[in-house]
Amino acid sequence: RTFPSLTPGPWAGTVLHTDNGEVVATVTTKKWQKTKAKVAMLAELVRRADMEVEEGTRTQSEVPLKPLLSIRGYLIYVVR
Repeated sequence: RTFPSLTPGPWAGTVLHTDNGEVVATVTTKKWQKTKAKVAMLAELVRRADMEVEEGTRTQSEVPLKPLLSIRGYLIYVVR
């Protein structure tokens, strides 16, 4: 929950504005850095799962569910 503030900025995840007829969303630098880290983590999870298949450890790629759901939740939060 966000409490009242006199400081301008995003209330939740994004600030929206229009630019040449397009709706544009921006996030704080801190949230953008965290978003990039989450996407990199997702790429690493997929890379590891693919490597296990290539090494013959597994027959199909399996990304662990818990971190996958956590990353998904954060990405949904950031784009709202």
